[in-house]
Amino acid sequence: MPGKGNRGIGSTLRARLLRPLRFVDSWWLPIGVGSTVGALVVFTLLFFEPFGTDRYEASFRNLRLSGYGLCVLLPFLLVHGLSRWWIERRGSVWRLGHELASLALLVLLVFNAAYLYNTLVINQQPLRFDQWKDFSLFIAIPYLPLLAPPAMLIRRSLIAMLGDRVGEERIVLTGRNQDDRLRLAPSEFILAEAEQNYVTLHYRRRGQTAARMFRATLAEIESQLPDALRVHRSYLINPARVQAIEGNARKRLVRLEGSDRDVPVSPRFELARLEAAAGEV
Repeated sequence: MPGKGNRGIGSTLRARLLRPLRFVDSWWLPIGVGSTVGALVVFTLLFFEPFGTDRYEASFRNLRLSGYGLCVLLPFLLVHGLSRWWIERRGSVWRLGHELASLALLVLLVFNAAYLYNTLVINQQPLRFDQWKDFSLFIAIPYLPLLAPPAMLIRRSLIAMLGDRVGEERIVLTGRNQDDRLRLAPSEFILAEAEQNYVTLHYRRRGQTAARMFRATLAEIESQLPDALRVHRSYLINPARVQAIEGNARKRLVRLEGSDRDVPVSPRFELARLEAAAGEV
């Protein structure tokens, strides 16, 4: 039936948009990516002189054209600040839908900042809708496919080069109560244990092991930890902390780095996934 097919597509799309993502909260990334992409825009304008830039004459010409770099950098900083606020103040989990919305907002801010700068500073003309439309269609949009791939590559390269200075990506875990909120790096998570309507989160920070109890189901916590493995109906573990697997098919246990307890593994859980995790450590 067409209706069932549409509902299936809608459910799949919704599930994808709700998929949790790790959020890099360090300011190094927007500064690095925004500065580099902005410098690329300025370099293009000064050396290749597209869109009639070669005919532009004014005092401090190169300095004025360099101002387009700020039209890129400032929106990067603004969107990053809004994203941090969303996570910190709302206690929200960063999801794919949020990521796409922030990218759309970033593109809109960059385009409109460039239009305002082009009209008010470069050409010194009043704002008009028809000029905004032409600027968007013939200048801004053609730049998008040229700048988006380098921006993604620059972002990945900065994470790799800066390492710890970037700061590890962090996740905000939330429960049903207002105070059920924990912000931690994925590497700090050890395990989660469910008991009735509560989940105890075990994590290690600054060399110390700690625990927090949330009012939540294990499935709700699992949806916020995309890399966690549910090895038992009552346990989630961090696969990066697997040290050893002991026992037999009827009673199997997994030992985790940072924990002094062994976690039971369900006989129905795929042993190969645990062995792969242990082999990567």
